[in-house]
Amino acid sequence: MKDVLYADLVNELRSATRPAIVVLDSLYFDMQEIAERLKQDAGITPLFPKLSFSPSEGARQRQLNTLAKMYGKPVIFVDQYPLACHWESGLVGFQLLNEEKKAIIDRIQVENEWIRSAPTKEERTCRQEESMNRAMSGMGNAMSNILEESRAISAELDEKAANIIETENEAAFEVLKEEYSPENIFKRLQHRIWGKK
Repeated sequence: MKDVLYADLVNELRSATRPAIVVLDSLYFDMQEIAERLKQDAGITPLFPKLSFSPSEGARQRQLNTLAKMYGKPVIFVDQYPLACHWESGLVGFQLLNEEKKAIIDRIQVENEWIRSAPTKEERTCRQEESMNRAMSGMGNAMSNILEESRAISAELDEKAANIIETENEAAFEVLKEEYSPENIFKRLQHRIWGKK
């Protein structure tokens, strides 16, 4: 499974000679929107089949044969990394990343290489413990940030809702519903986790 940013994925799919499978995280991307963009930018045929983790070898081979016979460049889209890995054999596999997620993965890889490069087993154990302590500290900070942001969101929402109720402004209520939709609240919390105000 190759980790790629959008521009690299376009180039990879343009030059692909086999059907592909693309996994993307629904927290970062809208699957239908990305598939439509890739259809325009890379000339693919997006597919959204219902894949399972334990198909028979015959069913799996039939799916691959169907893809191979399709006109254009068939690309399967999924939002579960383990499922994409399970089906990757016989296909070209990609994980779509954005800059934020790529930075996280790069940071983890650097940390893992630092641990593996320890000259002795004892040093490796020390590095693993140090890495775990940093991760736990970061998790504590993230939880504090989420709690603080949740309180701020709740206070804002209460204040704005009170003003709307007082003025009986229906249009403002619709705007408020959009501004504080679950998706927008999640984005705010996500930004706060990573320390962005």
